[in-house]
Amino acid sequence: MGSRLSHYRDQFIDILADGFIQRPRYMDTHMPHSLRVAIGQLRVSSHRLEIETGRAADIPREERICRVCRVEMEDEEHFVCRCSAYDGIRGRYETLFAGQPTLREIMDSRDQRQFGRFLLEIQSHRDSLLQPTVALHTGGRQSQLTDFFIPRRAAALPPSAHIPSGVTLQQAQISRARRRPRAIGYRAPRLHRHQIAEIQACDHRAMEERRSQMMADPVAAIRVALTPPPPMYHILHPTH
Repeated sequence: MGSRLSHYRDQFIDILADGFIQRPRYMDTHMPHSLRVAIGQLRVSSHRLEIETGRAADIPREERICRVCRVEMEDEEHFVCRCSAYDGIRGRYETLFAGQPTLREIMDSRDQRQFGRFLLEIQSHRDSLLQPTVALHTGGRQSQLTDFFIPRRAAALPPSAHIPSGVTLQQAQISRARRRPRAIGYRAPRLHRHQIAEIQACDHRAMEERRSQMMADPVAAIRVALTPPPPMYHILHPTH
């Protein structure tokens, strides 16, 4: 742990004359979230380089050799500055690697967006080179802090996995209306007896007119039989 803290202090921390730590340049640079995450993961060692995966597997520090070039220990400086597998990618970032800078100089470069794009590109290239052996070496993908914010794809789930369907807007409105508290003193509207009597009388007259039409004209009777009953018929005549 002591070597890890000393490496972090030497490479990533700038202590000012008054004793305060200088704010990293990438935190004050406007850039996409993916670039900011890539730089932040490198700074706090939240990555899958051998220097970290070997520590989790209790491998001696000097034996955490880069599995891409097989030359030296794979730490942050080797990954960014020296690994020969990424020389072609470094050639496309001439302004970032002009004069063979150290890792500290690259971390403090003015163009932090370019540095973030470079990190994403070499990370993707490393994953593509080690794709067949990642699961065998680490026993699965190493969990990182930002993995919890990446949504899971439905295609990656097994066929037997049950994906619950969401509630539609109409179902939510119906459920909310059922739970809506009634106002104090609220009473459901009710029909008075004389109103019910008037409705029954109107319905009775309408039924009598239908019967008379059926007796007078058979064609009209068939037409009447095919028409739906009046709105209150099933309420006032529940036995029919």
